[in-house]
Amino acid sequence: MEVELIAIFFSLLSLYVSVRVAWDTRFKPASLSVVMPHFVFWQFSSYKGQSPTGEVVSRKHTPALCIRNFGAKPEIIEDIRITFKNNGNEVISYPVSVVSIDIIEAPSKNRGNRELGEGAPFLGISLAANEEWKNTYAYSMKVADYEILVGDVEVYVEVRTRNKKKWKSIYSDTYSFGTHPHHLRPLKQEGVMTIGSSNAHVYLKRWRETHG
Repeated sequence: MEVELIAIFFSLLSLYVSVRVAWDTRFKPASLSVVMPHFVFWQFSSYKGQSPTGEVVSRKHTPALCIRNFGAKPEIIEDIRITFKNNGNEVISYPVSVVSIDIIEAPSKNRGNRELGEGAPFLGISLAANEEWKNTYAYSMKVADYEILVGDVEVYVEVRTRNKKKWKSIYSDTYSFGTHPHHLRPLKQEGVMTIGSSNAHVYLKRWRETHG
């Protein structure tokens, strides 16, 4: 009797392992995980000839954004956007131009730009199991919309997946912009040479609280 029970136990265990492996490798639905430790926020001046006027005509942001699919089935992301919420205000940004990964990872080396990347629509991405995608887009919204990005701001990454009409949030966290964010400072100051563009990092609130 004891031998039969042991045999039954190992049979059930083998069945469980087989089912679990099949689930994890073939049937587990797509599961998206997002990492976004910081943004770089940019602003650009208009020009008169070769000289910047100091008038801000464009603002953009490049998130250090990585999306990974931990499911077994693939996921197709047809559209993506970033939503900012602060004190009852909400603004939404969309990818507007393609940039090199260097722009995102080493922005200080690209301060001479008059704009970011080439205009191009978001073409969508397909993520197989354990595949990841790193953002190579600059995002933007109306110049005035950036005015609400002061202090602690809730940020959401939202996507529309294949055959879905509604947006779905796949990530949210709070970012610390500070009381006088760099992306709202003028490009032209009295007694200081006018510059054509500026950029600055904005980090997660918890990172800022830890590192100061």
